[in-house]
Amino acid sequence: MSVNATSESELRRSWRRLFGKPAPRLHQPWTGAALALASTTALATGWATADQTQPGFTQILLRSLCADLMLALVVALLLTGLLQLTVGRFARLPLAFFATLLASVFILGTRGAGASVTGWYLAVAVLVVGSTLLGAGVGWLFATRRDRDRSVTAAAAFAVSGLLVLTVPGAWLAVAGASAPGSFGSRTAVSPDTAAEEAQSLDPTVRGPHSIETLTYGSGTDTRERYGSGVDLRTISVDATAILGGWDEQRSAHWGFGAQDLPINGRAWLPVGGEPAPLIVIVHGNTSSVDASEEGFEYLADHLASNGFVVAAIDENFLNTSVLDRSGGLTGADATRGQLVLEHLRTWRHWAVDPDSPLQGRVDIDRIGLIGHSRGGEAIATATRLNGQQPEHERFQIDALFAIAPTDGLYRPDDEPTSLVDVNYMVLQGAQDSDVIGFGGLNQFTRTSFSGESERFKALVYAEGINHTRFNTRWGTYDVGYGLPKHFIDTGLLLPAAQQQRLAQGYANAFLQASLTGDAAARALLEDYQANAHWLPETNYASRYAAAGAATLDAEFTGFTSDTLVALPLRAGPGDELVRRLTWSDDGTQPTIIVPLPDDLGSGGVTIAVDLVGVTAPVVIEAHLTSPTGIDSPPVDRTEVPAQLNSTYLKAAWLQPVPASQPVPQTLLLRLDGPTVRAAQSRAATSVTLAIQRDTRSGEMFFGGVRTLR
Repeated sequence: MSVNATSESELRRSWRRLFGKPAPRLHQPWTGAALALASTTALATGWATADQTQPGFTQILLRSLCADLMLALVVALLLTGLLQLTVGRFARLPLAFFATLLASVFILGTRGAGASVTGWYLAVAVLVVGSTLLGAGVGWLFATRRDRDRSVTAAAAFAVSGLLVLTVPGAWLAVAGASAPGSFGSRTAVSPDTAAEEAQSLDPTVRGPHSIETLTYGSGTDTRERYGSGVDLRTISVDATAILGGWDEQRSAHWGFGAQDLPINGRAWLPVGGEPAPLIVIVHGNTSSVDASEEGFEYLADHLASNGFVVAAIDENFLNTSVLDRSGGLTGADATRGQLVLEHLRTWRHWAVDPDSPLQGRVDIDRIGLIGHSRGGEAIATATRLNGQQPEHERFQIDALFAIAPTDGLYRPDDEPTSLVDVNYMVLQGAQDSDVIGFGGLNQFTRTSFSGESERFKALVYAEGINHTRFNTRWGTYDVGYGLPKHFIDTGLLLPAAQQQRLAQGYANAFLQASLTGDAAARALLEDYQANAHWLPETNYASRYAAAGAATLDAEFTGFTSDTLVALPLRAGPGDELVRRLTWSDDGTQPTIIVPLPDDLGSGGVTIAVDLVGVTAPVVIEAHLTSPTGIDSPPVDRTEVPAQLNSTYLKAAWLQPVPASQPVPQTLLLRLDGPTVRAAQSRAATSVTLAIQRDTRSGEMFFGGVRTLR
């Protein structure tokens, strides 16, 4: 043996001691597995990336994707090298396959998981295992003829196994899900008042009598065509640097402006002719895949304008999350959303009185309502809070806030969420919302209070079959997730988009008519959804209502096995509302809630409002007038306390990261008319007893309180 051969042999042994055995030539099964895995990863990543693409962001998105791929490659190479230095000392490893495997797992594992982290990680496992087996089997089948003749059965088994791993879960995901939501619950309403009777014939979704004209206003220098030189009215930009941070040169280059000159852009719908109309400002929410979210509320703005309101849908898209946040997100964006609402109001106040403005005399700036969706729903509460901090002569008369699936608690300047005082507030929320899952609007409803003898009120509607995105026509159907993860959401539970938007049209119109024009029938419609259900989409609802001047009544509870004061357990954690958790058994004891009649009963009648929700099943309750000696009247009302609505939003319960339901108390109205009240007085009745019927056996419910309504 030559000296050179001996040296080469020693060099190989030294290499193996240091770095392990050399990797073998990548045979076709390993090649097939690597190619299939890389292809699957590319398809899944490309699908998610395509869902995020919007005008102007393509290059930024691709650069971000390339950076992710480079990072995945570096991580994969480092881990593959470590694997070679350890395991490779004892066996030859297909390093190219392992590098592909590690890079694929890194890329897929760091993609957005959508509504279910559990679902996405299981999906990653399915994609990795299935494509590896399928690719290995196909590669094996294309190996040499000798190998194919000897191992065709094993190769086919690999390929079929991989195909099954991919297609069986995929087929389940395609067909799994539920049917549309159910129908209304039932209730026997008694003794409605005049306004409630009028409400029964009211349809707030009917288009109004006004013809409409539209206009666009903005900086006139925006890179987006709709707010460029063709705007109808030009506005002055505002400096937000005092509250908005993180706006870098890349954002300025994309949008064409900086934090020091944020534009006042919007679209407006105006009724033609008539007296000055109340002003409504619509604030969109946050999404990373749409650059014109304000246009998604044309259906709502047009409807309200036809019913006599001036409506402006404003542009805050430049504050939304996007691929630009990869280099650092914005700080103070939620405060800025609220502040920009006030800047729009300031602009409209100037136009309303400016003799050179075409809008002079067309807007009643002393009657203002705000509508907000998602983060826009929180922004309108933020704007109202900021408005109260302005000098009195600069404040706006904001009378009504209509929040659609709002976020809550993002703006906490004093480490406390926003509280509202003496403003009408209404929230509309869907039970199948997979974005704002915790019903933040219920917390804001709880933190809205009234002082004195004002005519203020607050209302809430919670409905099955309603999701988050369909309130905005540009946001599509899926609340969260890009690519494969969005299909974890069970869209079979949803009402058609047109019905969801009709619900928003109806309740927004009724609320604003009641708040800004004093329409008593519209207000009665908000008190109890069942009083006027003919216009509502067929599904299950819970509604709440409270008003200023209500007298809280101290109820007495008897016959319950437990009575505990707890925070209302919402899906995202304990809510702000304190409720009584009441349980009872089937031991024969009659559970009752005894509500004292108010001292100043008069003779014209009284309405008693009770907030209740059953936990696992509906609860039937009968109301009787009661004297100190006991129940002495036939039932004056019989009602079914609804169980908590189904809040499932994913295709399987095990996918859900939160409970499949949350208790939202329903306001039940017991209307005692004049004759009933006089009968109670003649019998010396002092209370109303709410008796749980025995056919409900053992059970549980949450009690939110009882009060009179004026």
